[in-house]
Amino acid sequence: MTGIQAEKCQAEDAGRRRKQEEKRLRRRLDMTLMPVILLMLLFQFLDKGALGAAKINGIEPDLHIHQRQFNTATASWTIGYMLFQIPSNLLITRVHPGRYLSFWVFAWSVVGLCHAFVHSFSGLMTVRFFLGVSDAPFFVGATHLLSSWYTTREMALRMSILFGCLIISLTLVGPLSASIFSGLDGKLGWRGWRWLYLIFGLGGLFIAAVGLVFLPSYPTCTKKPWWLTSEQKSVGKVRMDEDRVGEKKVNHNKLWDGFKDACKDKRTWMFVLLLTCRRSFEGIHIYLPSLIQSLIPTILLHPARQMSLETTTLLLTSPPAFLGALATIASGYSSDRRSERCFHIIVPVLLALIGLIITASTLNSVARYVATFLYIPGSVAGSAMAWIWVTSSLNETAEKKACGIAIVSVASGFGGIWSPFLFQGRDKPQYLLAFIALSCFAVLEVVCCWGVRVLLKKGNARLNSEAEERGEADVRLYVL
Repeated sequence: MTGIQAEKCQAEDAGRRRKQEEKRLRRRLDMTLMPVILLMLLFQFLDKGALGAAKINGIEPDLHIHQRQFNTATASWTIGYMLFQIPSNLLITRVHPGRYLSFWVFAWSVVGLCHAFVHSFSGLMTVRFFLGVSDAPFFVGATHLLSSWYTTREMALRMSILFGCLIISLTLVGPLSASIFSGLDGKLGWRGWRWLYLIFGLGGLFIAAVGLVFLPSYPTCTKKPWWLTSEQKSVGKVRMDEDRVGEKKVNHNKLWDGFKDACKDKRTWMFVLLLTCRRSFEGIHIYLPSLIQSLIPTILLHPARQMSLETTTLLLTSPPAFLGALATIASGYSSDRRSERCFHIIVPVLLALIGLIITASTLNSVARYVATFLYIPGSVAGSAMAWIWVTSSLNETAEKKACGIAIVSVASGFGGIWSPFLFQGRDKPQYLLAFIALSCFAVLEVVCCWGVRVLLKKGNARLNSEAEERGEADVRLYVL
């Protein structure tokens, strides 16, 4: 065997060993990091979805508030969430992310528990604001942590599973709330919605303890997670270095420079507009139980059947949300297989648009309920793709990625602020203004999505041109 042949065999052996280690690494990550993040996200959105169920159970009369005050309390969560986003994401690149996220899971669980002891509008406003503050670091931080261990090609399916879990949590809110309300409403003088927050909060405290044990730091950290070998950690670092798109500024590690780079990038602001449109749908998930309750035959409104009405309403919220979870996971799997993002966002939004138009144009109960199977899955199925697009398109440095995610998350939060106010009590039961506005946001999101695609195609053309000048055959491009 010649020297060249020997070197070739050694390179092939090294490549096979690398692939085997990558496979073992992904398996370990899928068995430890992913399940813990999934459980944390599940309890976060159980807390978030509980407000809609509490509205059905009578939180407004219990606290002596009207619908506008309820909407204001809902929006106060978004304000707290927005205010703490950028500071949190700047900080997460400088601390142990596993401990940091676990601390905030503990914090939001405690704040969630405090909902059970609220007795006034000011109390509800306060706990909702601080719930937003304590929720703020988690989703963006979890996305940043996952994208520090999984490559761009691996992220679509994992993020879709996360968003599928998010939707499943909304699916579970209905049945869990119904069972808690029917079994505990009135026990010890407490309404069912107070028991609901108490139970969800205690579950979150347990998950925070689990996170301290299993969540890792970054691949670049000196100390490895206890469930990884040293070789697997090294492979994790190398493959993430290889996964960056564009210029690798290895000496560019200042947070302020990363923030400036993210602000100068036109794609950042296009993503802001895209995600603002998407987050404008948040109000519909809070009001879904109330929307469905208005579709139930009036015979159930008899006082003797009130518990039946409440239970039926909460159970009917689950099927469209469950379909949304399936659509989200299927969309992520397809996106990973095809390495495509744009049309995996546009197609679900167009389906949602059809559902919104149907709902706005009729008062027929059957048609409006069927429409929920279009606009609920359609409004969530592309969410994972949108966030993955952000992380993979602004990833020249870790600092730019962290700041870019935070900027997009904060600025797009305005969609979550105005979303609840689209649903006005005077517009019942059709909510025509809300559904017309959401239809406009859906159209604008499609336009923004196409705009991002155009910008990334130009970026790929530039990267190909630069690679040709350097004589490089293999170049990493942005995913369209």
